[in-house]
Amino acid sequence: SPTNKLEISGGLVRCLGTASARFTVNNGAAEGFFGWNSGTLYLGGASALLNIAASGSNNIQLETNSSTRMTIKSDGDIEVGGNLKTNNLPGRNLIINGEFAIWQRGTTAINMSQNKYMTDRFKAMSVTDGNGSIHQHTNVPTQVQTGGSQFPYSLRVNCTTADTSLAAGQYITVNHRIEGYNLRQLGFGLAGTRYATLSFWQRSPSGTYHVSFRNNSYNRYYIASYTAASNTWEKHVITIPIDTTGTWESGNGMGLDIQWSLGCGSNNSGGTVGSWSSGSKHAGSSQKNFYDTVGNDFYLTGVQFEKGSIATQFEHKSYAEDYNLCKRYYQQYPESPVADTYTPLASSCVACHSTTEAYWAMDFRPSLRTPPSFSHTGNLRANGSGVSNVALTALGIYHNGTSSSFCYVRVASGFTAGIPCVISTNLDATAAVKFEAEL
Repeated sequence: SPTNKLEISGGLVRCLGTASARFTVNNGAAEGFFGWNSGTLYLGGASALLNIAASGSNNIQLETNSSTRMTIKSDGDIEVGGNLKTNNLPGRNLIINGEFAIWQRGTTAINMSQNKYMTDRFKAMSVTDGNGSIHQHTNVPTQVQTGGSQFPYSLRVNCTTADTSLAAGQYITVNHRIEGYNLRQLGFGLAGTRYATLSFWQRSPSGTYHVSFRNNSYNRYYIASYTAASNTWEKHVITIPIDTTGTWESGNGMGLDIQWSLGCGSNNSGGTVGSWSSGSKHAGSSQKNFYDTVGNDFYLTGVQFEKGSIATQFEHKSYAEDYNLCKRYYQQYPESPVADTYTPLASSCVACHSTTEAYWAMDFRPSLRTPPSFSHTGNLRANGSGVSNVALTALGIYHNGTSSSFCYVRVASGFTAGIPCVISTNLDATAAVKFEAEL
């Protein structure tokens, strides 16, 4: 038209005319356009409109359907109106040891009925007439399945004794407990709409499974239900709203207990699915009983819990970072099984107080969450000047702390007051001192 025209000149294409002139493209099936008006570039079609606009203070705004989605500010900062989905921002995963790389306690299988931590930060529990074996396994999803992530290990639960009918108070679970300091950023117990997302890889018998989220007092819970295919690695994603009521730990106690249910009786099943509720339940209805058949295998790896409603790619922390995080809750020395003669323990240079007792200060690096419980295993001996392979009769803690503990060792005889010696292993790979501050 006389006022709106398309001009081609010197290799440039110009749309000339009024301030709101636009160029329309129609391929016979659909129509789209682009145009310029008062400093805003419009790109549109039948159902959506994208605007790229210059705003105040030399900012650039990206808008869709009149809502600002992203702003590039003049100082270089970028603001987004929703979740930022990226594969490389560090620190977003609140799960420690989510790829099961750290096994400070060793990898020898133990029974579920022992109700212990085996792999770091994940506790397996079974109160049933059946039993299962838990241990490290190399069966993990492939890089093709994960889109590039390679997990070192999975946690495997193998049913060794069946219990086809779980009694009312019986249950089988795998738990990960998040400390209140780490959970605080999510704002549990505060007003407002916020979300968090759990993602994980599971391989198991087919059926309906549940994950529960519970507070420190076990009087608030949220249950999510999901369906697993038969013995196939699958990624499951569960987004939950942040609870705005209840009492939530924000210190060094347990902030949130995330629990995978592998079966439970009527006392712990039948909970409300899909919303926060009062009380404490493990599962909804129709929960799979993993102990129904000897030989059933449950594998878990790639566990991530993060702020927001989007499951991003798994955050692979360095081995050193994950190991150091795990040591806030558990430390043992030697740090790995050693069957050598006279391998000294960390911080184990002791000062002999008498012929039968000596003292040493155990230095924790990093500091533990709370003053730890203490235990020891295997064949430990005292060695040093005038002290040769003397068997210990007792080890313990006189004064306990989070950064160090004042410990004692005792022998039947053989120490010399004022003479130092060291505590060492004696051809025993099970020999170790253990300090635990788990949630």
